[in-house]
Amino acid sequence: MSNVIYRVNCGGGQDVTDGIGRTWSADRLFAEGDVWGACGGNTVLREAALPILSQHMAEVLRSERHGLDGYRFKVEPGRYTVRVYAAETFEGDSESKREFGVSINGRMIAESFAPYRMSGGFARAARIETPCRTEGPEIDIRFHGKRAIVNAIEIERAEFEVPVSIGAAEALAPPVPPLAPAGPRTPLRMLFIGNSGTFYWDIPKTVAALINTGALKWQVETEAMTSGGKTFRWHWEREEVRERIRSGGFDYVVLQEATKGATDKPDEMREYGEKLIRAVREAGSKPLLFAYYGPQGAPPEYWDRTLAMYTELSRAHQATMVPALVALRDAMSERPEVNYHNPDRHHSGMHGAYLFASCFYRVLTQESTAEHPYPAVLDNQVPITHEMARFLSRKADDACLRLRPWSELSQR
Repeated sequence: MSNVIYRVNCGGGQDVTDGIGRTWSADRLFAEGDVWGACGGNTVLREAALPILSQHMAEVLRSERHGLDGYRFKVEPGRYTVRVYAAETFEGDSESKREFGVSINGRMIAESFAPYRMSGGFARAARIETPCRTEGPEIDIRFHGKRAIVNAIEIERAEFEVPVSIGAAEALAPPVPPLAPAGPRTPLRMLFIGNSGTFYWDIPKTVAALINTGALKWQVETEAMTSGGKTFRWHWEREEVRERIRSGGFDYVVLQEATKGATDKPDEMREYGEKLIRAVREAGSKPLLFAYYGPQGAPPEYWDRTLAMYTELSRAHQATMVPALVALRDAMSERPEVNYHNPDRHHSGMHGAYLFASCFYRVLTQESTAEHPYPAVLDNQVPITHEMARFLSRKADDACLRLRPWSELSQR
């Protein structure tokens, strides 16, 4: 007979049965009178195509609650074992980025819980397993840090105390990223300035990984100055952004406007896009315009106006454009059954992000990712099937070739 009294599918809107028949309850916020619930935070469901590495818990780990204060569980006095699961499914290179603390009933269990590092990589679960003796009336799990995440919580009655254990939830083989071809390589430095259209699926890192493992003898190093929903104007008004452009010594600076910049504030997008382009050129760097448009189901005129504005800036200033929105629209038209978006229907999903990275690869190298010597890997972590990668590569190539010369570097 099971001694488990709570299993929670954190961030999930429905009950989920895992691979060995255990049911994890749909998440909910705590309210007075409830026996359990979450305290604060937001929820997200990762796309179905994302390969989560787990023998039994992949579907449980697909949802998460993030930015939360904690969870409260009503219990009787006694001895319990508490298990907290967290998997990094947002950032593919989070080893030094996401760390947070976890305490239970006021006792700190883990001061620096780092799911990516402790699990061994992306889309793998780390677990805290700890004893908890309480006189009641509850077990209060608290998360410390703005970037806290949790995917699942399990609480069971215990006959004896287990030792505290913090580490990988399962023994899985470590990820093996593609290796760069041998021989000397020429450094290429890139700065990405934008918003969530750039940092979802870490477009900078994916572009760098594609080029660095390709046949060209380049070694791309990237930096990013991104913040959700921000515009050209917002970035221009930050001294630290202007200073980084001036002093960074970058070969290329990528500029990405907010999704509705061209439709809601076209004059502002034009004015501050021009200022950023001029600043990039004055610093001796080359501007790249990341023509991005994300939301699923947006009216066609939004796409048209966004493309028109990026094209105008590109032509007026001889700035190279990366026609990601054209490739995305073409791909959605040809194969509408494919999911190119995150479940929020706004940001790019894994297929959309690989499509965008393929556009950058084509523009920068004048070659196709279809000819890349390694199997397609997004963000150096997540494999894309061969058939899907070939399709996305073809749509990226078509878009970049169709928009020449605005998607072709004038000086290479």
